[in-house]
Amino acid sequence: MISEQLVLHGVCKDIRSANTTALYALKWQQGVLFDFKNRSVQLHSNRLVLIGVNIKLPFVAVSPAPYPNERTVTWTPKVEGKGGRLQYRKAYDKAFEIQDKSEYLPVEKKK
Repeated sequence: MISEQLVLHGVCKDIRSANTTALYALKWQQGVLFDFKNRSVQLHSNRLVLIGVNIKLPFVAVSPAPYPNERTVTWTPKVEGKGGRLQYRKAYDKAFEIQDKSEYLPVEKKK
């Protein structure tokens, strides 16, 4: 993905140099500290800055937002001859449930 971005934005001319630069980004993500006095490190660092990755700064991994993982079980009673059933719902399904659906219904135009 990083190598594709480097080629797409014209930072690297071929995929081989893009892969080499992408390896610097991967090492950075793993916590490797670079010697920025080295010319090759400067070159690859400058290439990565052009696509928005700055390996001079420490890497901070961002985890996705946590969501509740518990389940609730409800019983749907027998209605109009249809049998009842158990419903299993995860808590994050309930979190995204629309409470008041009237605001999403189409509005009738006055004539």
